[in-house]
Amino acid sequence: MELDVKNYNIARANYEKGEIKIAIEYFKKAIEINSEYFEAYYNLGVIYYMNEEYDPAIATLKRAVEINKDYDAYYNLGLSYFSKNDYENAVKSFTQAISISNKDPDIFYNRGLGYYNLATDDFKETIKLDSDHSNAICALNHVLKFMLPDNNAEIFYKQGIVNIEKEEYYLAIENFRKAVQLDPLHSKAKESLFFVNKLLNTPKTENSLNYINLGKNYYSKSEYELAIQNFDKAISLNPGNYEAYYYLGIIYAEIEKHDHALPAFQKALELNPGHAESKASLECILALNSPKEATDETQSDDKTSTNNEPENKKEETSDEDEEYYYNLAMSHSEKGEYYQAIDNLKKSLKINPVYGKSKTALFSIMQVINKSNEAGKNLVDNVHEARKNIEANKEETEEYYYKLAMDYSETGEYYKAMENLQKSLKINPKFTKSQTALYQIMQSMNKR
Repeated sequence: MELDVKNYNIARANYEKGEIKIAIEYFKKAIEINSEYFEAYYNLGVIYYMNEEYDPAIATLKRAVEINKDYDAYYNLGLSYFSKNDYENAVKSFTQAISISNKDPDIFYNRGLGYYNLATDDFKETIKLDSDHSNAICALNHVLKFMLPDNNAEIFYKQGIVNIEKEEYYLAIENFRKAVQLDPLHSKAKESLFFVNKLLNTPKTENSLNYINLGKNYYSKSEYELAIQNFDKAISLNPGNYEAYYYLGIIYAEIEKHDHALPAFQKALELNPGHAESKASLECILALNSPKEATDETQSDDKTSTNNEPENKKEETSDEDEEYYYNLAMSHSEKGEYYQAIDNLKKSLKINPVYGKSKTALFSIMQVINKSNEAGKNLVDNVHEARKNIEANKEETEEYYYKLAMDYSETGEYYKAMENLQKSLKINPKFTKSQTALYQIMQSMNKR
């Protein structure tokens, strides 16, 4: 029997766009035409699992593994059983998957969780039959210590981060949800859940901005490889975003890959000819890589023309060497006149392309220009300073937590703001400023 590729492809296309109901409909059509269509059963089962419809997920994935004993199908079947607290069948499914491939550490971890839950049930049953069974009581305490909600929440949160890096966004959502269920105050899991949901439900151009923000975050931590990956992803979603090219140029310049930095800055300027930072950075890269041969010719010409000049003119210009222009550049730099500084450093390197002080200064100024133009930098710095002052004078009153919440709100850390407002209202449930702020932040988040 032939596979119904047409309906399957329509289903996949809708699934990737987030049109889940339409995807389900077409996967079912593909299965109706060919009851042995493994890929259709597998994808349909995964969708049911992601939608927390665990019974149809289990039925569909069981049929999938009957057709093809596939690692991923067994893995997702195990997750579906686990989500229903059917740990025995979850462990069996994970074991089947491991028999096919034992290279994934996560599946061993998930099977381990299943064993822990089974052990918990057995120890509880032992104590129910014999309330003085000391060994069972000790064993149960040991297991529960490991299974504390806070620990579990952190484990699921970290797994979600791994899923994002692998672009397994639906699995990331599942893990972040579990983390929040186990620890409702886990702000990182909440923020990550919000981010992934937004990522999956926004147009490509907006998704591009999300990747740029991620790239900036990694860049600020000097995690250049991850930053580059995110800026590349942003460009793949929106090739017209000059900012992604600009940051790629900055990173490549910092890791001294000038042959990569140069086209990145050129592309940024092509997309936005008025972007001063890209222009300045491009000039820096060109100056740092100016060919010595051309400079030698220029120097030769300069010497010839100098010999024909009057003696007094020669005396005037005799100090204008690489050191002279370097010092002039430093004077401009100290006043914040970075573009004038760049012009003088270029002159210095034109005279002597290997002059180390000018090369170092040029690169440093490029970094300063980049950092000084970061949007909202001053605001964030001021807010962080204010937050330090508040915490230095810590007095846990409703006003203290309100002020702390407002500072978090200023930097867009809304979940932390809400946590502090809730602490404020716990001290004084009628504190109007916190009530109003909490309502406003919730409205703001719903509009995002």
